[in-house]
Amino acid sequence: VKGNIRGYNISPDADNTYDLGSSGLRWRNGYFAGIISTVGGKIGIGTDNPSYHLHIVDDSTSPELRITSKLSAIITLEADTDNATETDQPKIQFIQDGGIVQAVVGFDAGENAFRIMNKYSDALKFGTNNTIRAMFTSDGHFIPVSNNAYDLGSSSYRWRNIYAVNIYASELVQAGDLEFKNGWRITEDERHGLVLV
Repeated sequence: VKGNIRGYNISPDADNTYDLGSSGLRWRNGYFAGIISTVGGKIGIGTDNPSYHLHIVDDSTSPELRITSKLSAIITLEADTDNATETDQPKIQFIQDGGIVQAVVGFDAGENAFRIMNKYSDALKFGTNNTIRAMFTSDGHFIPVSNNAYDLGSSSYRWRNIYAVNIYASELVQAGDLEFKNGWRITEDERHGLVLV
């Protein structure tokens, strides 16, 4: 049969009953204002040669994948469903600059520890209210991005102990006992004030 059908919708008369083509008689191309293809169980959008289970390619605009719902929207990555090995983990990879720059979020291979890592030699930054507040530098130091602007804890929510080789401070506004590495301790006494014990 040859001919054109224009300006009409084509619909089957029964739901989920008929195929378009078969495994041996396939339509060559389908045109949907963009490429939607399936090759070897892989779905391609914008590419006729998908390399992944869902492969989206769009070099004319920035492609966006969005899930919207009036209810909760959930993305679930589940790996190792048979609980057979610790080498199968769910993770999300971020890649740019031709694969040179990479970051990963997910479980570490061989264990159940969760990691957030910038694989490139640059910082890992954290922020709130659309503002970067602190970061891990590429060599592992955790620093604020603004000098003398942020606190660690508060008067009501205090860190219990701090273990450090050296502590540098412009001033101590309020502190408990100060214990030195040789065993000496400076403590506050109601009668005598500061006492070295």
